[in-house]
Amino acid sequence: MKFTFYSDYHLFTPIALPNDLPIDAMEISKQNVYLLGDIFDRKGCNKKDELNFKIQFSNARNLFGTRYINGNHELQEFNQFIKVGKILITHGHCICWSEEKRSLFLNSEPFSGFGIFKRSIDCMRHVWKQSINNFEVEQATKYCKQSDCDTIVYGHSHTNKLLIKKVNGITIYNVPRGKIVLDL
Repeated sequence: MKFTFYSDYHLFTPIALPNDLPIDAMEISKQNVYLLGDIFDRKGCNKKDELNFKIQFSNARNLFGTRYINGNHELQEFNQFIKVGKILITHGHCICWSEEKRSLFLNSEPFSGFGIFKRSIDCMRHVWKQSINNFEVEQATKYCKQSDCDTIVYGHSHTNKLLIKKVNGITIYNVPRGKIVLDL
């Protein structure tokens, strides 16, 4: 079955990807289209863009409903996982980060903006990622077992290519920023 994932656009920041999100409710409902979080960047958005951010974020939440998973930059921890058959879908900060790091980030100040230099360096650090590390394997395996799933798909890492790892009957997909279609 084909799935379309949109991940880590970071709209309202200097590192935002071009907004090519689908806006047709019929198209979304007929297809397996999911937003994997950090589509809108509440953390990095400047205060002057707060109202526009809130309107667009609300519209996307209404349009995609439960197919929108919040990422760490939305600064809201709900709808963290979606289960479709034996496939578990998530943003990925719960896979890549410790509980302590997630808590610190989620409790940080919204609409604080980020300097373009810091955001660019942070982004480049992720682009260099070439594999799924042992911590991610442990976390992905744990969540798959808890949910009786054999596949997990997540973003968050800002990789520049699809990363796949198979471990003990579980297939782990770490998707790159932007749009990707997978046959799962």
